[in-house]
Amino acid sequence: MGTDQSAICFARNRPAWAGLLVVAILAAMSATAARSDDNAGAWQFEGGEWNKSSGGLTGRADGQSRGFAIADDQPFAFSCRVEAVISPSKRVGASWSAGGVCVYRDLGSYWRLALVEDPEGKIRSAEMLLMNDGKGLGQKELSVVEIDAPAVAWQWNSAYRLSVTLTHERVTGEVYNESGARIWHAVF
Repeated sequence: MGTDQSAICFARNRPAWAGLLVVAILAAMSATAARSDDNAGAWQFEGGEWNKSSGGLTGRADGQSRGFAIADDQPFAFSCRVEAVISPSKRVGASWSAGGVCVYRDLGSYWRLALVEDPEGKIRSAEMLLMNDGKGLGQKELSVVEIDAPAVAWQWNSAYRLSVTLTHERVTGEVYNESGARIWHAVF
């Protein structure tokens, strides 16, 4: 593991990051995303199909790939807070479906907070994971400080505010419903 500014580093078994804001990541889902800072600058897209509008971004990614919408106006940072409002609109394909926000370094290295639905469409949850050089790490591989049960009764066509906060000491993911109540969180 490197020590340069763009590398993931592990201190005291807690991941510390330098990354860029990603407003949305999609897999087997169609959704609309809007940045909570109302500062819609230039965008870079990696995978998926994306359309910009006055209400934010609408994206779609099938179950064979992921789609990232990356805000070009964000610098690398070791501490940051990423927030976006995600409105999942429909499942695309028959695999796991996910839509959320990331702090992103590249396609193989990012923190992701997502609303997830299983392939049968029966179980909905929230999850936070670290993709580290292409290997997904979840709560079993990371040091969990706090975490709610994964089941979250999120609904299609409803808006959810997703927030990821990174500091030198911890990474926190939070999901809020339309009325502003926190419905899920995890701290690593």
